[in-house]
Amino acid sequence: MKSYTVKPKESWEVPEGTKFSHGKIMVVEPHQSIGGPENRHEDNNQWVFVLSGHGEAIVSNKVIALKHHKLLLVEAGENHEIRNTSDETLETLNFYAPKEYVSKNKTGQASFRTFFL
Repeated sequence: MKSYTVKPKESWEVPEGTKFSHGKIMVVEPHQSIGGPENRHEDNNQWVFVLSGHGEAIVSNKVIALKHHKLLLVEAGENHEIRNTSDETLETLNFYAPKEYVSKNKTGQASFRTFFL
């Protein structure tokens, strides 16, 4: 059993984990996005839980509103994008199963902090 206190606005790390899944905090700045039509995880499901802010997710060409406490499942193979459509930061807690390493964002439009479960 492992227990964590998540503080999205602070830098933090979890030093241990397992090989089966991991989580990330994703911070999307106002009027920015992460992902797009080519963004998909072929073998991994991604759960997205909105901690704060609001925006929208485009999953397989369908638009889903994102707001505080919304939980979204992006299934393996579905293309997806997370958009912050507001003037405030959008923060999500994401779980990937099986474990998926998400590389450093090349656009600088979102940031990730990783912990492993």
